[in-house]
Amino acid sequence: MAGGGGGAVAVLLIALALPFGHARFGLTDDRILPQGAPAQAAAETIRTDFAGAGTHPVTVVLPDLPEPGRQAALTGYLAELSRTEGTVRVDSPLGSWAKGRRIAPPGPAAAAMADPQGVWLSVVSDTNPNSPAGERHTERVRAVDAPAAALVGGEAAALVDTKQALKDRVPHAGAVIALSMLVLLFLFTGSLVVPVQALILNTLSLTASFGAMVYVFQDGHLKWLVGDFIATGQLEVTVPVLMFCVAFGLSMDYTVFLLSRIREEYLATGDTTRAVVFGIDHTGRLITAAALVVASVLAALATSELSLLKLLGAGLALAVLVDATLVRGILVPAVMKLCGRANWWAPAPLRRLHTKAGLHDG
Repeated sequence: MAGGGGGAVAVLLIALALPFGHARFGLTDDRILPQGAPAQAAAETIRTDFAGAGTHPVTVVLPDLPEPGRQAALTGYLAELSRTEGTVRVDSPLGSWAKGRRIAPPGPAAAAMADPQGVWLSVVSDTNPNSPAGERHTERVRAVDAPAAALVGGEAAALVDTKQALKDRVPHAGAVIALSMLVLLFLFTGSLVVPVQALILNTLSLTASFGAMVYVFQDGHLKWLVGDFIATGQLEVTVPVLMFCVAFGLSMDYTVFLLSRIREEYLATGDTTRAVVFGIDHTGRLITAAALVVASVLAALATSELSLLKLLGAGLALAVLVDATLVRGILVPAVMKLCGRANWWAPAPLRRLHTKAGLHDG
C-alpha cells in the first residue's frame, strides 16, 4: 500500500516537474505591473508601435580612446558594429551608422558622447533586450574587435551578466548545501542512505514546484488560480534561486522533525515499519500545522498585483505544502518502509565515527 501510494506521488511530482525542462529566464521589466498601468501601457505601446525605437540600446563605452587618432580608430569599429546581426543603427560622436556606412551626420547630442579620454556609443537593436535574441545580440557586440578596451552595458548585457554570475556561483553553492546536508544528516542518523534519500526527495519536491511555476507564470496556463498577470514567456532569473534557498531550508526542518522521531523509535524497537508509523503519528500534525502557517503567510504575496511577488508567494506556498504533505506525509514513509533495515546502513569506519562524533537527540 505504501509502495503504491509512494509511486503515485512520485509520478505526480515528476509530471509537475516536466515543464521546468523548457524554463526560460529573464529580468523583470514593466510587465510585472498590472496590465493597463500607465508605465506598462506606455512601454507596451513603444514595443508594438515603434519598432527599433532605441529605448533600450546596448551601450558601448570606450573609456581609454584619447583624441589623437580617435576618428580613424573609431570609424572602422562603428562600421563593424553596425554590421552585426540585429543592429539597426549605431549612434556615435561621428554620427549614426548602419550596415557598415554612415547614414546621418553628428547630431546635437553627439558632443555629449565624447570627452578627452574616451567615447560612448549607442547600439540600437531590433531585438527585445530581455530575450534570448537580445542576449545573442549583446554577445555579438562584445565579440567585435574594439580599438580600445570596451565596456558593454544595457538591459540585455545586464541579463547576460546576471545569468553568467549565477552560472558561475550556483553550482558551487549547491554543492556546499548538498554536502552540508549529507554530513549533518549522517551525524544525526548514522546512516548514508537516509541523507541521500532526503537529498533526492527534496530535489524532486522543489523541481515539481518549479515546474508548476513554469506552467502557470511562464506559459500562462491556469492564470485564474492566482489572479490576472502578464505572461511574458519567461521567469525572473533570480526567483528560482531565492525559492530554492527558502523552500530547501524549510524542507530540511521538516526532515529533521520527522527523522528524529523515526530514529528514536527505531533505536528502541529495531522495527523500521513501526518506527516510520511512530514518526508520522508524532510529527505529522506538527509539520502540517507549521506548513499551513508558512503557506498562509506566503500566499498573501500571491494576491499582489506585481507578478514578481505573485510568483514568489505562489511558488513558495506550493513548495511548502507539497513538501509537508505529499513528500513528508507519503513519499518519505513509503521509501523508508521499502528500504527497511537498509535505511540505516553505513560502512563500519563511518559507524565508528558516528559513535564518537554523532549528533544524538536529547
